[in-house]
Amino acid sequence: MYDIEWDADTGGFLLVDKTADGSNNEIRPVFHEELDLLGFDKYWQYPKANEPLLWAVGARKYYYRGELVAEAEGGAMFSPPNLRIYKNDIRIVPTNVQKMVAKNSAVLQGLVQQALRFIWQTYAKRGRDVDIVTVAFSGGKDSMVILDLVQRTLEPDQFVVVFGDTGMEVRDTYLAVKEAQARWPYLRFYTARSRKDALTTWREMGPPSRIHRWCHAVHKTA
Repeated sequence: MYDIEWDADTGGFLLVDKTADGSNNEIRPVFHEELDLLGFDKYWQYPKANEPLLWAVGARKYYYRGELVAEAEGGAMFSPPNLRIYKNDIRIVPTNVQKMVAKNSAVLQGLVQQALRFIWQTYAKRGRDVDIVTVAFSGGKDSMVILDLVQRTLEPDQFVVVFGDTGMEVRDTYLAVKEAQARWPYLRFYTARSRKDALTTWREMGPPSRIHRWCHAVHKTA
């Protein structure tokens, strides 16, 4: 729907209509923990900030203010990746997230209104066909946005929130669930778990992997 254009002013990006100059690649924010883990601290200076320092495009191509500054290749659990440094001695300034959001506010508000309208139309069309309307909540960024949009559109008694606890979540996921419950105390939150704990299913089926992705079906869908 939108491409991105790098914004040197904020260190982030702008959402723009599809153009020949824009990029439609998926991008993600890069924080200091990732740079430390991969060994970029040997080449660059950067603060331990909460804001994104770089943006990653594709697999592991790292951009700073629109410029490709490094790539990471290979690496494993016990071996470091090969780093290709295209620009040395950078003093990295964190992205000004608030200013970036403000610059994109018109586009974002348009997307929000489209989403709210879609949610309401879907509920009006399908809500009577089911026993209960649920919001599947993982504690991640995507489900947090979905929950926010749904609670803006529907009344609290028109849906429930279900957190699928696999038993393999990191601490921050559980903290995010608690924060969501505190933010929306008027919503009904439930937790769903498998009858078998994670250690038992690991012993029975082996650890989940990119190829053998049984954990979602066993610990969430079922």
